[in-house]
Amino acid sequence: MTRLTTAQVRAAMVAQGASTAQADALLGAERQPRARRSYKSPEHDAMTGPKGIAHALRIHPRVVFYARIHGGGGMVEGKGGEPVRLHSYRIRIVRKYNPDVVSHTLTDYIGMLTDGRWFLCEAKADGKDATPAQSAMMRLVRRFGGPAFVARCAEDVTRGLAEEMAL
Repeated sequence: MTRLTTAQVRAAMVAQGASTAQADALLGAERQPRARRSYKSPEHDAMTGPKGIAHALRIHPRVVFYARIHGGGGMVEGKGGEPVRLHSYRIRIVRKYNPDVVSHTLTDYIGMLTDGRWFLCEAKADGKDATPAQSAMMRLVRRFGGPAFVARCAEDVTRGLAEEMAL
């Protein structure tokens, strides 16, 4: 026996003479699909596309793998014009070498190089700088020999990895 969807039952009821109010009373009000909200971070253009940071990391010969850390969140305008947070989550990182310092921030990209070192890459739009927590995390990785840099485009990734390799 074939199962009918609510939309099919509603259409059959209306076709047989029931009003939409009667169908709503029996089946519940018809839900309208929610409009998709599109939020692009200021760094979106720098990170995506054939000239983006992700592409540069993907094709770099010294990068074994990388991961994009989606965190923070975004704000959009709600129904009444008020700001609404899209998503947010926190990662708790306890620093073993300075246990008093706890960070809730990672950079946008983390990964490993062919020599086994981890690297950090923070994507930023033009005119923006890494937050103090991101800078602290990058200093920690540099302290133990890993590359850590801010990138605004694919060329910054190539330059950041090349400069760090020379150290």
